[in-house]
Amino acid sequence: METLNIIYNLLFQGFLIIFVLALSYQYSKKKKLSVLIVFLISSLHYLLTIFSSILTKGERSDANNYFIYTLEANSWFSEFGLSTTFVRFLIYPFIHFLKFNYFSISLIFGTFAIVGFVLLYQILNKINNSKKIRYFGFSIILIILFLPSFHIWMSSLGKDSLVFMLTMILLNGHVNKKFSIFNYVILILLLTFIRPYIGVYLFLSYILVYLSQGVTSPKRLIFVVVFSVLGLVLSFQIFDYLNMDISSFFSKKLEWYSKYSNSRETGSFIDPLEMNTLEKVTTYLFRPLFYDAKGIGQIIVSFENLFFLFLLLKFILVFNYKIFKKSFDLKLILCYCTIFVLINSFMIYNIGLVNRQKYMLLPLFLYTIFYFNNQKYIKGNSANLIE
Repeated sequence: METLNIIYNLLFQGFLIIFVLALSYQYSKKKKLSVLIVFLISSLHYLLTIFSSILTKGERSDANNYFIYTLEANSWFSEFGLSTTFVRFLIYPFIHFLKFNYFSISLIFGTFAIVGFVLLYQILNKINNSKKIRYFGFSIILIILFLPSFHIWMSSLGKDSLVFMLTMILLNGHVNKKFSIFNYVILILLLTFIRPYIGVYLFLSYILVYLSQGVTSPKRLIFVVVFSVLGLVLSFQIFDYLNMDISSFFSKKLEWYSKYSNSRETGSFIDPLEMNTLEKVTTYLFRPLFYDAKGIGQIIVSFENLFFLFLLLKFILVFNYKIFKKSFDLKLILCYCTIFVLINSFMIYNIGLVNRQKYMLLPLFLYTIFYFNNQKYIKGNSANLIE
């Protein structure tokens, strides 16, 4: 019986990979993307996913724990909840009904990430036709799509690949203006169930952006009021579910992180109480950066962080307040990114965790850079034509 299950899973894994590669080829042709680049992205990510699942199988890792705890669960809806339990709820039918093993589930989540990468490529390629952005002569799009850490963090069973895919679907809907309210709400709810703080940050961002634009119509007033009430109810439900006393939560968390980081003799732990806000934000965005890198892995990450520093400088150079002021999407994305970085950096204690979280923001931040750059080029060409 065990042998049959192994054969069954191997057949599924082979079918999934071939099906996704074939679908990627068709999608590339339809959207006028480079077939070679999409093929390389998909192949590279599947290889990393297979390698990662082999390394983590049977080890004390988040990915393996998701599988083991779900395998031992009593029923499907006993796993329903927020964050970790919601991921276990999602994979329960694959494990118990379809009898998929750890490697099959890992490939499914690897596929989620591939969807995210292809959508990111499509979005950036669409707004990068006017003026290519390069880094030491190399296309920024290619650098982003093949960043080692980006693929590594998205290659295992867990929340990251799901959040990445859903974020890209959400951004794609915004860019193409083809989203119904129902689809939009479903995506935000899914993101909230996977990572509750994302839902809270999105709620705050929407309210701040709508208020900044002014409540100029009864329809907008109704939307702001309803969304505010629903957001507050949802936020308090999340806090209640997580047993969080919001008045003392942050101070207690900081004290715990400080003690925990000081008790660890190895690893990339830092004490959040020893840094001011500016140090926390720069650490969150750009560390390790060569001088404090430990080992070959962090040296590679240092090169990536140097690239992120370049992206920030590029953003400053292409930023245009007039364009920003007119665009609801840009306001929402930048507001969300700012809230995300400020709050998450406030409780920073582990460099590895920081590097993982940054990739939830990178695609959105990239979109703003490419959008500003494209608008700047179009505006410059229009001025030349007038002259």
